[in-house]
Amino acid sequence: MTDEAVRPKTKGVSTPCFQPKKYNNMTNRNNWENEIIQAISTELNCSISDSAAIVEANPFYLNQSWGKGLSSEEAANVIINMSKVG
Repeated sequence: MTDEAVRPKTKGVSTPCFQPKKYNNMTNRNNWENEIIQAISTELNCSISDSAAIVEANPFYLNQSWGKGLSSEEAANVIINMSKVG
């Protein structure tokens, strides 16, 4: 078998080195995380840096919320509830 028989011929088609959809999803993820930080700041009446620290301290719940497709408000509630002590 020749190499040409294994690979289909594509004329002038090149595979991009990056996929724009992934970049857009990352931008959406950044916006989503910023909205969570804002929501936590509002809910707990704390500074943005404090709410950012709360989010950074809970990467598991952040990633779970993203994977489940939760809104930023729902994710903020999950993070607030799961980060309560006592």
